[in-house]
Amino acid sequence: MVDLTIPIDLYVPDKTELAIVLQNELSTDFEEVKVEWVDCPDLTQEPFNLAAPGLCGDTALLDIGGIWNLFPFPIKDKIIYFQSILEKLDRTQSDNLIIGGGLRTERPTNLLGELIMNVLISPAANETMTVKNKSRFALIKLIQNRKHFSLKFVTDPNPYCNIYGNFFISKGLREQVLKIHVKHRTGRDFIVSLQHAIKRFSKCSQLMGFGGTFIIKNGKTIQHIIRNYWEVPIRKKKDIHNCIKYLKIQNSPIVAFATFVSSDRHKVMSLKKFQDVYLNQWHVHANSNDSGGYYHETVPNNTNTEYLGYFSPATKLYRINPVSEFDEMRNFTCLRN
Repeated sequence: MVDLTIPIDLYVPDKTELAIVLQNELSTDFEEVKVEWVDCPDLTQEPFNLAAPGLCGDTALLDIGGIWNLFPFPIKDKIIYFQSILEKLDRTQSDNLIIGGGLRTERPTNLLGELIMNVLISPAANETMTVKNKSRFALIKLIQNRKHFSLKFVTDPNPYCNIYGNFFISKGLREQVLKIHVKHRTGRDFIVSLQHAIKRFSKCSQLMGFGGTFIIKNGKTIQHIIRNYWEVPIRKKKDIHNCIKYLKIQNSPIVAFATFVSSDRHKVMSLKKFQDVYLNQWHVHANSNDSGGYYHETVPNNTNTEYLGYFSPATKLYRINPVSEFDEMRNFTCLRN
């Protein structure tokens, strides 16, 4: 159920100025960098396999729930249906491509896992919606007292997420997108470098946000899967690792979906209860055979790494069903260390 939606206008920078800033900033972390605005390729094709061909048209970020719903124990009955979100945002009369990552439960087992969202929801006759769902669901199952990684496609006609999620939504149109191609990493990880660049670029209190997809070639990464349960309540930052299973992924290439913003919080003065709205600065989920929450590469200064990504700026951010923050941690960024 969508109880509360806080709309936030996002600053959309000048295209040329943004490309120049990103080009310069990424050059401090990669030997080869090319940032340019291009006509969006057909992203339904390999390797990206999106549910719609583009990333443009009425773009927005959906920041749902909060990771604080996990602590001290996960509140699994926090369920939000995406069609309800579209109704709340008055977006039922057009196509809506939704990509990103979050958590959801498996039915009927109620097991908790990672949602890698990739769905196109379109209007149909009789005020109904058609759903082209290419999402995936990654979780850890206990089979004969042994933990096994499980990955499956999601075929729900009414897709949902639990607890929290960060998603990019658009009409799926093929218009101009930001193409970023970098090689030979010498410094920070790709997404960290991008987020740092837009944080430096954003002016004063202006909040910027982006969503898109990228591919990692020749990189070994660390990803995570949420555990289904933990016996000890999570009350301190040092205990948070008890609820996460880390996976070192050796396979390449890896396709991922990403959302990121220029600040970890934003002032909302009109609602006293939520004067500080805390945001995930970035959230990346891998959409490949080794899926889960993507953290970073495992090899420092990997000169063989190559990234190719397509991104679109969001014009709005919708904070949906916010929850009181967990004092010990605002987002998962601290878990990268």
